Amino acid sequence: LSAKLSNWSSNIEASLATEIFMDYYNENLETWEPFIESARESRQKHSPKFGWIFSCTMIENIFTLKSSETLNINFTTPFVQIASTTLTSWKHDFNQIQHSGNEDKHPFYIHNKS
Repeated sequence: LSAKLSNWSSNIEASLATEIFMDYYNENLETWEPFIESARESRQKHSPKFGWIFSCTMIENIFTLKSSETLNINFTTPFVQIASTTLTSWKHDFNQIQHSGNEDKHPFYIHNKS
C-alpha cells in the first residue's frame, strides 16, 4: 500500500496504490477459494499468492481508478449462498438492535473512550 497527498488546499490531490485479495470459504468443497484473483497468479503449489493491483487518484474532485491487470472475479453458487446467509444474519442482528432501542449494543459497534 502506498499513498500520497499533495496540494493541501480546497483542490487536494490524493493517490493510492494497493493490492487486494478476497477469499471465501466454500462449504461444499471445505476449502478457501479466491473471489478476487489476479490474472498473474501462479498455478503452482506453494507459490506466492497475488492479488489485484490498482491505483486510484483524486484531482480536483475527479476520482479515477486504474489497473493494468484484468480483474478476475469468481462469482460462484457457493459464494452467492455464503454472501446471502451472511447478509441475512447481519440484517437480523441490525433489526434486533433497532427494535430494542439500545444503539450502544450493536454487534459490530466500536466506541473509543480515550
